[in-house]
Amino acid sequence: MEFVYLSNVYKYYKNIMISYVIKMGFFSLQFAFYISQNPMVQSVYQFLFVKRPRNSNEILIEPMDSNHWLCESQLIPSSTSFVLKEEYYISLNSYFESTEKENALITYSLPMNFNDTEKVYRIIRNQRFSFSKLQEPKLSSVSFLDIQYNHPDMKESLILIIPREWCCIGNELFSPEFILRMLYYQTLPFVFDMRYTLDIMDSDLNMFQLYSNQWMILKDTNYEIVTV
Repeated sequence: MEFVYLSNVYKYYKNIMISYVIKMGFFSLQFAFYISQNPMVQSVYQFLFVKRPRNSNEILIEPMDSNHWLCESQLIPSSTSFVLKEEYYISLNSYFESTEKENALITYSLPMNFNDTEKVYRIIRNQRFSFSKLQEPKLSSVSFLDIQYNHPDMKESLILIIPREWCCIGNELFSPEFILRMLYYQTLPFVFDMRYTLDIMDSDLNMFQLYSNQWMILKDTNYEIVTV
């Protein structure tokens, strides 16, 4: 009688343990899948296991010792593809007063206020605009969960990460100049020409694809895709 009782107790707790292990395994798989989809985790995985980084001398870095700067980026055709020509300016007002150039990507950083070192970025593809209207940028509610750069000559996609402070109202994202600049400022090797595509998922889980003749203009709560 005592043996039967112990046997029943054993079976009872055994079933509980099996159920617990199954549930924990299921939740662990779900958690692992969720973590694996994080762009930062995928980027680290690619950096460590998939591809060797580019030569450190070829990786561009934005200025860290200035509260404000402006960078002019232009696509220059080469014999095989394109190269990125860049020039940095510390005096923003003098740049806007003197330049007459067009078809360049303008990226500039401004402190959010005089007591805060956090920066916001303005990104404009065409220079025909009023600088005074852009000195107080506001963040759009739009953000991006996943951005993948695809090229037919690359075996795998590259994951591009856009910082939240880049998502200002009026910013122009994903133009060819913008994409090549992002590629130069990340560590992994890439191939660039106008055959690339972008697979993008926004914060509302909308998925879409952009081509090299398209880019995006951010608005307060949504965005506009421009095709040329």
